[in-house]
Amino acid sequence: MTNLKLFLAMTALLVFSACDGGRVGEFQGRADASNDVAAGDNVATETEVRLENLPLLGAVHGRGTREIFCEGRDGNSPQPDSAVLPQDAREMIQPGISDGKAVHFNGWWEDCTSKLPETEHAPKTCGAFRALRDEGKSLITTAVTTGIATSAEDYNDVWKKWGGDLSERPEEFDAMYTLRYGSNSPNYRNPYPIRKPDGTMEDPNAPGMDGGSGQLPMSMYQQKDEDGKWTSQLGGTEGLCSTCHAGQVGLPGESKSAGGWWGIPNANNDLVTLVRDGFLSAVPPLGISLGTVASGPRGLSDAGTPFELLAFMLFDWHSLDILQSVPGNYLGLHARAWQDTPSWFHQGHHARKFKTGELSVDAHRITSAAAFGPIGEIYDGAKRRAYMDRYSKSIAAYHESLRSPDYPEDIDPIDTKLAEAGAILFHAKNLWDSPGNADRAKPEGNGSCAGCHGAYSPRYVNDPAYLATPELEGMASYIVPMKVIASEELRYECTSSDEFTDAYNASWWSYPEGQPGYVDPAEKPLVQELLDNNVLAPNAQGACRLGSLGEETRYGYLAPALHGVWTSAPYMHNGSVPTVGQLLDSSKRHTIWQRKLQTIGPVTGFDQSFATGYDFENMGWKHDEILCESYALDPFVSCNPIDPEEGSSLGLLLQNLLQGEVMWAGVLHPQYTVNPELRFMYDTRNSSQGNQGHEFTDVLNDTERRAIIEYLKTL
Repeated sequence: MTNLKLFLAMTALLVFSACDGGRVGEFQGRADASNDVAAGDNVATETEVRLENLPLLGAVHGRGTREIFCEGRDGNSPQPDSAVLPQDAREMIQPGISDGKAVHFNGWWEDCTSKLPETEHAPKTCGAFRALRDEGKSLITTAVTTGIATSAEDYNDVWKKWGGDLSERPEEFDAMYTLRYGSNSPNYRNPYPIRKPDGTMEDPNAPGMDGGSGQLPMSMYQQKDEDGKWTSQLGGTEGLCSTCHAGQVGLPGESKSAGGWWGIPNANNDLVTLVRDGFLSAVPPLGISLGTVASGPRGLSDAGTPFELLAFMLFDWHSLDILQSVPGNYLGLHARAWQDTPSWFHQGHHARKFKTGELSVDAHRITSAAAFGPIGEIYDGAKRRAYMDRYSKSIAAYHESLRSPDYPEDIDPIDTKLAEAGAILFHAKNLWDSPGNADRAKPEGNGSCAGCHGAYSPRYVNDPAYLATPELEGMASYIVPMKVIASEELRYECTSSDEFTDAYNASWWSYPEGQPGYVDPAEKPLVQELLDNNVLAPNAQGACRLGSLGEETRYGYLAPALHGVWTSAPYMHNGSVPTVGQLLDSSKRHTIWQRKLQTIGPVTGFDQSFATGYDFENMGWKHDEILCESYALDPFVSCNPIDPEEGSSLGLLLQNLLQGEVMWAGVLHPQYTVNPELRFMYDTRNSSQGNQGHEFTDVLNDTERRAIIEYLKTL
């Protein structure tokens, strides 16, 4: 859109701002009319006329190039298995692809497997892709387990750990389980046999029973035998994929979009309670690992710490054999950093992954880092390496196949005209044209939301001023420099530390096979392998390394793609902002806040319902501000007596000091480990939990924010 056209569109928006919401149609008509105007001679070009006829709304809702090609944009137009796959659009993200474009990229795709055997390369046909995708779904939902099955009888008796006045299995057992542990209720049937009032168990194979009348959380499933009969044995993915990646928005039955979905970040999990009630305590080293991530606010995790523990401190860097590392070679002394889980709906539209874009999305080994394989093989490095290489591609294929759930319009209908106005603002409004951002560092691109987060509207996706090719629709691969995003820094400092970078780049995880100096661990004498677990050793450097993009992109955060963004609250890399409304207006953010709670009997958890828990107007979770003066005697929540307005409580000051010096101090959070009430609170004064950043959107007015939020509902 030319400057003149944008001026006319924004003039129309000002007219709308001065009037009531009924003027949206007038604004949209004027905005559409502005597309007829070209710069200079006011004559529309052929390209502009073509673009004008394209809709402003319409998105693919996630799903990568291969899924869309094989199953059709509508999901119901399949190609034959023999169909040859097109180039993955993520592979197009290379230097020069966005030069001079409105949407900017700087996080380049890297091929991690080119020097590995052909079996490790990307699929070439729809049939091969479908096989990987379907296998990945099975692995994620049923096969990636701790290796320990729980009987339905024992599961039915878990309520005995919940306290209160319970004397028998409560009628609302299933809802109470998800409240207590944050394991979430799936939007699909997941049956198990329940204990009947007379104390006997249902027969899951009885006529009409089809597994039982209970509904398991997404973290569990009932196993079947070789004849396809239900066994009453419940497998579990708790502590692995489901803990962080099976989230929920709305209660089942409230809407067709409500319930738990694979790929939604799980902002509900309570690992502290999970571990304290005895889950996974018998599965070392997984139980140890969970202990390092469990002592934080509900719904957050420190994914980096257990990875360092299991990949570099307890296991050999190259062979993955346990305790084959010289003590002291890697200590991981950086501070802990809490983070919100990234959405899987983005995976098909990122060339890089994780919060700082530190690795190519093709680095599948780390994607399956928690998938140890059969429980008896956890300590066999060769079998673990083979397992992860065998199945990591399948897991990644399932990720990129996921479609984000539609916004629940049956509860909150989208205002189409307002959303169309938001589409124009999202793609074309340069936030740095506003005086309020005159002194702020400017990102690359056109300064709009799309400049960092990608183009989604068909009108802009097909505009060559925005993207080099429409194949880059919805692609987001801009690592926003810290001087621009200005958000909490600890997370990127952890993954950018020289110590971790050097260790990672010399490890099996970085794909060193075929690189200069590489020696297969099986061919090394034990003494040599022990000595090579050192950043000073002449180890081969992997094909996909941390810091490989250079200093320019090393210090920043990856702007995520926004498919299904309505499902992924709270926002920012550390989950510090509960709604998009507050993300776009930093003046509305709170120092301490708490989501709405729900209580059933002795069990309390986050209210995930659309009726009372979800904020449709601001897109995110309803919540309450918590005032530190209300906790005058609490060492971790009360106000700082010296600096009540800004300073942390005395307990937090000490904790933050320790956490800044010793990584394992994070295990000692007494306020989270002992007091369940405090785990429900989000305190931005705590180390790594600051809610600063993304303040360049403060220049938007309330009408513009409303329009952009309405547009985001359509993605």
